[in-house]
Amino acid sequence: MIELSGSEGFAEPVAEVWRRLSDLSFLARAIPGMSSPARTTGGRLTCKVKPALSFLTGSLSTTIDVRERREPRLVLAIRSKGIGSMAAVTTTFDLREAGGGAAVDWTATVDELGGLLKPVGAGLIKASAGKVIASAWEGFRAQLAAQR
Repeated sequence: MIELSGSEGFAEPVAEVWRRLSDLSFLARAIPGMSSPARTTGGRLTCKVKPALSFLTGSLSTTIDVRERREPRLVLAIRSKGIGSMAAVTTTFDLREAGGGAAVDWTATVDELGGLLKPVGAGLIKASAGKVIASAWEGFRAQLAAQR
């Protein structure tokens, strides 16, 4: 099992970050590599994503399901499938007050890799996922700024 974690700080108050982070329509606009319009229904987001990974080409059909949405915790189950590859990831976000704003402590656990991704080493997966996660946080920050 591969696990990544980190913490992100925001100037905005916890309530605002929570409102945006737990809104799948808002999150859809922050997903890097989105190659088709996202659809949200209830607690599910579906979209196509073209990842910027050298060892994975084409688009991935991605589904994000809300597993838990109880402030200050959000748990998302993310499943991506492409030609000859698949990945299942569980991501947990815990919000807290920090320095007059909000902090989001997050953990992403790779639950399953299949197809062409299965033989890829954990180091390469972590490095690639780290880039995607950093890009997603940049997108989230940009969307927050656009809402001011």
